[in-house]
Amino acid sequence: MKKLQLAILAVSLAGVMSATAQVPAFVNPPETYWSPPWQGGAPYQRDLYWAFSMSPVGGPSDNGTPGAQYAGTLDPTLKITDVVDFTGSVQYFSAAESPDGIAGVGIDNTGSGTLTGTLDLYLDNTTWPGQKNIWIETIGQSLGLGSGGAPVVLDPGYTVSGGQVVGPESYGSLVLQDYGFTVVPNPNEEEVSINFAAAGPGYDMLNSLQIATQCVPEPSTVSLLVLGALALLRRRQGKV
Repeated sequence: MKKLQLAILAVSLAGVMSATAQVPAFVNPPETYWSPPWQGGAPYQRDLYWAFSMSPVGGPSDNGTPGAQYAGTLDPTLKITDVVDFTGSVQYFSAAESPDGIAGVGIDNTGSGTLTGTLDLYLDNTTWPGQKNIWIETIGQSLGLGSGGAPVVLDPGYTVSGGQVVGPESYGSLVLQDYGFTVVPNPNEEEVSINFAAAGPGYDMLNSLQIATQCVPEPSTVSLLVLGALALLRRRQGKV
């Protein structure tokens, strides 16, 4: 039994360490742009990145959210309960289909009037007592015209404070913007909505999206290993 426990801890540690180089660095990292700065930099407790090489809509699946790159020290893997949905006129565009020539999510309005919709992310996570910081970085075309006056919002059921916005700023031919939130208490999942609105003829596109989270107070390394071991045990028990 002791050998099994040690093996589980070793696998958990290997998973934590191997998940540190799978995601691009933020252009504007929270340890620099968050006020006050985050406690340390990458690797973050959760770090999810979509370049939209495929449609992110889906879940649950054995591979978690389709098309996402992931690195996390608190949650070692993407979960089958991570789900992405579209509402309204929002859809996925491959590079060949996209109005800006880059794969992404958004609205291509070839008519008149204004079309709206959302990209909704339901990201399951390991809970931890205290607050949670969430840092979201978007790169796209004209994102920020979303319905409701806020392009990125969290589920209103949370107590959200410290909303911070960095940008928009030019990023080549695209627009980059960052959003910071503090959520109390740390929820079971992040529910993030990206709002879109496109007046015709025109489009509103999101070409990449990255989300990192930090629990405060920050869990210790030993606690991370224990959480990883428990998660692996639950998965092994579920397969028996």
